[in-house]
Formats: sequence, C-alpha cells, structure tokens
Amino acid sequence: MQNRFPGAGTIGNLDMIRIRSGNEKLKAYFLKTMQTNKEKAVSLLNAENLSFATFYILMPQILDLNVASELIERDKAAVLFCLRILSHADDTPMLNLKTPENGDLYRNTLEWILLSGSKETGLSDEFDRILEAAAVVLLRQYRDTEVLPAVVRMVFYRNRKGMYIQDLVWALFSLKDTRVLSLIADFLKSRNKRDAELAENLLKHASCQGLEQKGRPKYEAYISWFKENSPYLYFTDETFHQTSDPLLCKVNLEAKYLCRKLPQKDEEAVEAFADADRVRLSSFSGLDNQVKAMLAEYSRRLYLRNRRQWNRWMEYPIEKQIEIASGGRGEHND
Repeated sequence: MQNRFPGAGTIGNLDMIRIRSGNEKLKAYFLKTMQTNKEKAVSLLNAENLSFATFYILMPQILDLNVASELIERDKAAVLFCLRILSHADDTPMLNLKTPENGDLYRNTLEWILLSGSKETGLSDEFDRILEAAAVVLLRQYRDTEVLPAVVRMVFYRNRKGMYIQDLVWALFSLKDTRVLSLIADFLKSRNKRDAELAENLLKHASCQGLEQKGRPKYEAYISWFKENSPYLYFTDETFHQTSDPLLCKVNLEAKYLCRKLPQKDEEAVEAFADADRVRLSSFSGLDNQVKAMLAEYSRRLYLRNRRQWNRWMEYPIEKQIEIASGGRGEHND
C-alpha cells in the first residue's frame, strides 16, 4: 500500500505519552504545553505520524482552546468530519456525507482516521461511530480496496464485543471484490468461537466439503474451494438490513460450466458472453441445480486438463454430457 502519511510506522511524542501514561496524563501534558509553549503544542498536533486516536482524545481541548485554525489541513478536515458524524442521528449518518471540493484531502483524511485509528477500536462509542463512518465512505464512495484488511478486522472485533456490524458488512460486500472473502476466511482459523461462527455465516455460500470441520482444516477446505470458484462468484446484494440470514455471495454455475470468468458486477453478467455461449447454455440453464453443479465441476476439470477434449465435449447434447460427467459410458471419463 502506498504510504500517504509520512512518518507512519513511528510513534509520535503525544502518542508515546498516551501509551505510557494514559489519556488523562496526555491531556494534562497537552494543556500545560499549550500554556507554556503554544507553538510546540501546535507542532506536536501537526506531526504527520500522530495517530487519530490521540488526536481524537485531544479534540475537545483543541476546540476549547481555539487552536483548530492552526492545524494542518488533514487535521482540520478530521475535526469537521468528526463534528459532522457526531451531530447526526445514530441511524446511518454516513450515508448523507458529501465530498468537499478537495476530494484527495478528504479521502486521505478518512484513510488516516481509519488506518491509524482502527487499532484503537473500542476507545469509546463515539470514536467507533467515526471509524465506522470513515470505513463506509471509503468503501462506498471511493471504492477504496486498500482499507479492506482494516475494515474486516474491525468487523470481527465489533462482533466479539456484541456491537453493531451490519453497515460495515454491507459496505464490504457492496464493493463486490472477492478479496473480502479470503480476508474473512482467515477468521475460520480463530480460536475465538464468535470469530469462527461469524466467518462461517458470511461465507456460507460455499458448497464445499470440509466446512463441518473446525479451525485450520475448515480454513483449508474453504481456501481450496475459493481458488476453484473465485472466477465464477457473484455478489447477491442481499444485506443484513433486508434479512437476518442473507446469502451474500453465490457461484454462477453457468459461468463455471462455460469456464468463463465472471465480471464482478451482478448475476446477469453472464449475458455479456458471446452468442455461442448462450446457445450452449440453452439446455444447461433448465437443469436441476445439483446436476448443474456436477456438470460445471466436470467442465472446469476437463477444460484445465485438455482444451481439445473440452471443446468436443461441449458440442455434445446435454444428455451425453451428463452421462460422461457422471461416470457413465463415454470417451472423456475421468
């Protein structure tokens, strides 16, 4: 990931005081510094490697002492964003945000808030609301894939604490990026029961063998299934806002049968395929899902093994394809 924040990875002076001595000592130090050396205090606030958590803890003093106008542009934008979020009602405040004229500044500020602040999730209810809002805007408005790992970690942290996760899950899956699934799959290995249960629930579109296991074997089974099916996955647009048990992602069996990578848009993306493909689908699409899954799996294996045999097999009537794929008499038995 490109580092947009020079100095990130090092710990600033104010962060060090907070980590070593706690929030109250931090606020006392900042106030004393403001009284004795305002220029130094403002310089500490404007440090590029300052974490958002430390900045947020000091924000009431920043406002009370009227030094917001002396902040760098990133920090000014952060103050405005925080005030905007905390002044809204609790229901989906992030959905009404508009991009200011300086879109790059806005995006970079939200990345700073989320990436430097996500390690402190749980600092306060208001702090968590700001992190959630930043994540949703970055995913929904900017389609920012760089923040995916941080947002996935935040979802699982909040779930462990029994906190609200629906908006974050909705934003993650609305990105329609299969990398989300592999990031979630890592939590199948977690020793935390709530982690493993949530990961399995979010990944339950996987009709693969081995998910009845636990820990690493379950993870390995899913990753094997994911590698096979990721080119054919599509996102359903179902959300936790609509149902308590959404099916967030599915395999497009038509695309797998044709061995055509599916554009990450919607279930109907297969319509973009050539006319010859649609002719091949005319018989396949009317089959029972179990038969379609069997044919699609066979088609993929044959395609990878011998393209010439696959082309010949695809010319057969669907009945003969089924006979061959199911292990009946035929020249392409595995």
